[in-house]
Amino acid sequence: MKISNRNYNKIERLYLFCWLYTAHRDFDLAKRIAKNKSLNWEQAESLSDFCNQMVVTKETKPQEFISEENESSDKAIDKYLLLKDCIEQVKNRLGAKGKNELYKSVKSFYRKKSYCYQMDSFYTFLINGLFMYANKMITFQDFLNNYCFEVSLFTGKRSPIKLRYVIKMSNHILKC
Repeated sequence: MKISNRNYNKIERLYLFCWLYTAHRDFDLAKRIAKNKSLNWEQAESLSDFCNQMVVTKETKPQEFISEENESSDKAIDKYLLLKDCIEQVKNRLGAKGKNELYKSVKSFYRKKSYCYQMDSFYTFLINGLFMYANKMITFQDFLNNYCFEVSLFTGKRSPIKLRYVIKMSNHILKC
């Protein structure tokens, strides 16, 4: 299946958007965590139990919620450096003006939180696979088998992606 230049440019724009979105989200979350005081053992156990009841796809342990004094700050700095590198790569690809426009739309999209669950549950993964297929890194069958599904946060089960959501999100992102 041949992808036209016009469609390839859309795929690349979506890929860059998702990449920048993920880096921005990870930095924002790390920054928010660093601002909070670390938990004691009882609080960590309680939070771990709550997470294990809500999300069955990943089991947590109380140790995961306890950090050293500077550990959260160090993680936030690492995430900032990754975001900075990502922005630089986007700038190299799109130029300064294109980078500014794309990052502004990513921050606006993230603030609105309208599609964040879909972005985190399947969309970024799908677009990564589509980008790899467009660049002939994987076959179409590999793309279908390994990237065209959604994993439920609560049950861990795979289900087919609803195409109308993908189209709606893609159009929304491309208009940003």
